[in-house]
Amino acid sequence: RDLYVTGVQTCALPISQALLKQGPLPGNSLAPVKGKSWEAGLKGELVDGRLNATFSMFHVERTGEGVKDTRYPSTNLEWSGNCCYLPQGKVTSRGVDVEVGGQLRPGWQVAAGYTYATTRNATENKPFSSITPRHLFKLSTAYTLPGGFSRWKVGGSAHIQSKHHVDDTLYDANWEPIRPYSYVQGGYAVWNAMVQYRIDPRWTLALNVNNVFDRVYYQTVGSASGGNFYGTPRNAMLTLRGKF
Repeated sequence: RDLYVTGVQTCALPISQALLKQGPLPGNSLAPVKGKSWEAGLKGELVDGRLNATFSMFHVERTGEGVKDTRYPSTNLEWSGNCCYLPQGKVTSRGVDVEVGGQLRPGWQVAAGYTYATTRNATENKPFSSITPRHLFKLSTAYTLPGGFSRWKVGGSAHIQSKHHVDDTLYDANWEPIRPYSYVQGGYAVWNAMVQYRIDPRWTLALNVNNVFDRVYYQTVGSASGGNFYGTPRNAMLTLRGKF
């Protein structure tokens, strides 16, 4: 069994705030967000070494996020940035990640993972990223049939996650608020299936069917002006693969 603990890291995160201006107009761009991260975890083997497992916990703090400066009127200029903001925001993100994978029995491969994540605006004491699902579960398996059917392999996978949403406000041409709105994608599951035939030691033929039940869902939710994208509908792919 192995135990690993990572140290504290302090760095400028790759999140530019060049388009957020500090007043008064025309304003100067805010400095990049800075942050610290902590992570600790365990990794080891299960079922007599047939499975590998990892468990980790993480905590991230970001400081210097731009927050509205109420001393100045709001402006939204496409090329010169938005005004006016102060670098006073603090955001925290924390959660756990678990992964298990390996061979349960001869010919039977499995992999499963679960992630719990929550983000919070510590400055305003409210959730920060509502588009990040709190729960995410992934499962995949493949099984080579025994005996005279050993040329065949069947399998499947699943992507299951909790809801994500966007809460925002509609504005008029003068950047005055009209009304709030909310776009919500409830929790959903997408299932995939696979069947493979080994023609000979060098050639295999595989059929993959994705989103088997043709689930209609928003993979991402954005705003009233865009960024709302459907997930890929049911589709199939036939692949011939050779090794030389």
